[in-house]
Amino acid sequence: APAPAPAPTPLAYVEPGLLAGGGETLSVIVTAADSELAARAVKRAGGQVTSDLWLVDAVAASIPADRLEGLAAYAGVRSIVDNKGVESAQEPTDGGSLTDWDGWVTDYRFPVPWDGSPDVQPGSSWNQYDLVYPVPVDIGTDTLYGLFGLEITVAVVDSGVYFDDQVKSELGQAVRKRFFGQADFVDTECGTYLTKSERTLTVGAQEADHCFASAENSEDPYGHGTHVAGIIWNSLSEKDLGVRLGVAPEARILSVRVLGADGNGSYETVIRGIQYVVENKDRFGVRVLNLSLSAEPTTPYFVDPLNRAAEQAWAAGIVVVAAAGNEGSQAQTITVPGNDPYVITVGALDGLRTPGYWGDDVLPEWSATGPTLDGFVKPEILAPGANGVSVMSIVRDIVVLSGSLGRGLAGW
Repeated sequence: APAPAPAPTPLAYVEPGLLAGGGETLSVIVTAADSELAARAVKRAGGQVTSDLWLVDAVAASIPADRLEGLAAYAGVRSIVDNKGVESAQEPTDGGSLTDWDGWVTDYRFPVPWDGSPDVQPGSSWNQYDLVYPVPVDIGTDTLYGLFGLEITVAVVDSGVYFDDQVKSELGQAVRKRFFGQADFVDTECGTYLTKSERTLTVGAQEADHCFASAENSEDPYGHGTHVAGIIWNSLSEKDLGVRLGVAPEARILSVRVLGADGNGSYETVIRGIQYVVENKDRFGVRVLNLSLSAEPTTPYFVDPLNRAAEQAWAAGIVVVAAAGNEGSQAQTITVPGNDPYVITVGALDGLRTPGYWGDDVLPEWSATGPTLDGFVKPEILAPGANGVSVMSIVRDIVVLSGSLGRGLAGW
């Protein structure tokens, strides 16, 4: 009897959009039994590996478009997906209307509806401000005495964190003690700068595939990461109530910069940042990973490399918190990695500038909702996402001699 025909080599999952063609070269993430096998497959297909994404048994690579099917047939390759772009949560707008029930949840009494007074006015000292909408009052952190994030490190994977000269001068040792530093995966080589006073400044210490900077020279040209970090650990106070403005004002921050000066990044860079957090969680005592960024879901969640990286952080014992996204309130608008069932996904609530009064709170039309494309109910939590006040960062002039671009200026 003739020998049976050999079984065909199973093909890997290939993201449908890649098969549509377009362009001579594809930027992809290739998953295999391990990252070494994925790298060998890419090289055999005539591609070039750009990053080892060992956390998810994958590599980021560029490959010739006409070699895609051959790569998918390589033994051990499991999936090939687009190296998609990732962006920070962008700028939503207000929305909503008043309701007529008594929704006070605190003894404080603020104007209802909002009387149009300025959101922020300076107090009698540099570290106190008169705020129309102090978020801790609306979510009750002012009543959780002692639960301020002490000895908890939050890894903020975002566009970076920057401290201006006033912050470093006034807060001094407190900043240095509670800010572990910034691992930069955007400007990976530590640069040397010439300041306006014509002093040379070397930024950070070179570590493997990234630059690591202290509070003295971390940067955030875009400003989003600084704002997010401020929401978490801002220790300034509201002048009348004495409430500290951060949700966890005694927490420690580890900044991991994965988004560029325009607020955008890629799967490749974000996954490298998550890898760093997982690898160094014990070194810095990381308990929480904050991912206020989003990408369009185009594959099942269990195939998506960014989702799988978030799951690996969860498996390592880290609480992973992700944004729902700002793609609108229709069903199936939750973005990656917020669409993953292993992470805590947070959507937005608009308190209409009336802290402690929930009677007029609305779901803004821009905050994404579930179910996800995979059928999961999301988000798990709603939190104030409009009119909150935090740290800002703006770019100031500097002459670049070499290395990464720009510095930021943050006002606390």
